Amino acid sequence: MRILAGVDGGGTHTRAVLVEVDGGQSVMVETGPGRMSLIGSKACEELLVNLLEEGAGQLHGSTSDLVSVSICLSGIDSPSQSSELSQLLSPLLPGATMEVMNDAFSVLSAGTMGKAGLAVIGGTGSIAVGERLDGTTARAGGYGSVLGDEGSGFDIGRQGLSAAIRGFEGRGPKTVLWDKVALIYGATHPIDLVDEIYEGEQQVPKVASFAASVLEAAQGDEVAGAIIHRAAESYVQLILAVRNQLQDDFSGHVVLAGGLFQHSDVLQTHMRGLLPHDHLVTLSRPPVFGALMRAVDQAKRMQRIDNAYTPTHTVTTQMGF
Repeated sequence: MRILAGVDGGGTHTRAVLVEVDGGQSVMVETGPGRMSLIGSKACEELLVNLLEEGAGQLHGSTSDLVSVSICLSGIDSPSQSSELSQLLSPLLPGATMEVMNDAFSVLSAGTMGKAGLAVIGGTGSIAVGERLDGTTARAGGYGSVLGDEGSGFDIGRQGLSAAIRGFEGRGPKTVLWDKVALIYGATHPIDLVDEIYEGEQQVPKVASFAASVLEAAQGDEVAGAIIHRAAESYVQLILAVRNQLQDDFSGHVVLAGGLFQHSDVLQTHMRGLLPHDHLVTLSRPPVFGALMRAVDQAKRMQRIDNAYTPTHTVTTQMGF
């Protein structure tokens, strides 16, 4: 038996899709947060091995049947982090060719069906990644709310809340954003926001949640519209940075993923105005499918499976991807 596995995980949950090459069966299993910086390297190792054991068992196999595994996790941001987790896992998955990557690459591969390309993720944070046909990769952004994340949900939310406060106090133009603050938070004065935002340990998600209100107001409110346009410019800068690093424009094809793109088309509209010749496509498949496609390509490069093999029909039919 030969099994291929793709894993995609972050701060909320971790999913794995496993496919039996010869029998054609596939399975998806899920567990809790897999972000190494959140749970620690040892706990992350145990979580991944248990998840793969569960999936392989459902295919009536074991982890010794794994021939290729692609693990894409949020928080894997440096070669040292990737190497650390790979070294922990390799003795436990001795028969498998393995890669450990940032989860942005599972998004990329889900959007390109495992081929070369460029992807932008706009959620609480922001990042762009690209990969050439020769396997060379590049990234821009993704440095967190303190050092970066321009155009992200946090960035848009922070700018929106700040603009609402300035408008209320007369330090800036009036904006409907204050009305949204008053409705959402029950605030009658900006001071009411202090405890709401700063209390507890979830300041970044709290601020990022206001991005939805800014997106909603953008088409009729000049202040909100300007915030979204600046966010679009930030994403364009990320795209151009990755293209410049890789010296490839990928025929203008860009995959968009994350809540900012998937729940509203306002940001995409601004981006299309700035990149009129590009083809921007919102991701329609789960990222874990991209991780699986990476495992497939890896197995082909290592001659573990036939070059003609594709799991697409099997997985889409059995799982509705």
